[in-house]
Amino acid sequence: MKVSEWVVAVDCRSQQVYALEGSPDALAEFNSLIKQVGVRVTSAEIATDVFSFFSKVVYGQRFQSQIIRDEMHLESLALQDFGLGVPTERKRRSFERWWKGVSAATRKDLTRPQAVRSEDGFAVQYFHYSRGNIYRAGVIVKADGTVVEGKSVLLTRRGM
Repeated sequence: MKVSEWVVAVDCRSQQVYALEGSPDALAEFNSLIKQVGVRVTSAEIATDVFSFFSKVVYGQRFQSQIIRDEMHLESLALQDFGLGVPTERKRRSFERWWKGVSAATRKDLTRPQAVRSEDGFAVQYFHYSRGNIYRAGVIVKADGTVVEGKSVLLTRRGM
């Protein structure tokens, strides 16, 4: 029997339930919740905060912890991932081979999620690490706090 965990939010007044992380329709549920709350996104800082909340309640704490903050954070994430259960020296060599394959342009661009004003609200760009892969992705956070996901682009793949 497969067991799955979900994160839900419940409106105490209406008893409306919003199925978030784990739900097959988490994005729509998040957008319904955020509309109900009445968030107004008027600055890049608020847009970044909404994105942070979104990433945590829709994709989970693990995903959120893999959103890259800077080059040192990426190195820390990757070192945890390389050669689990193998000697440190071998892990370090494996990591260094991978690290050489990360382009200078990608390394230079790595930063915390950043929001800039766009036609539809605020575009939030972020970098994400997963199993030796680095992705650049983005969302639009609209004025009412709803989120529209953009495309994710693979920048570096383990073994490239």
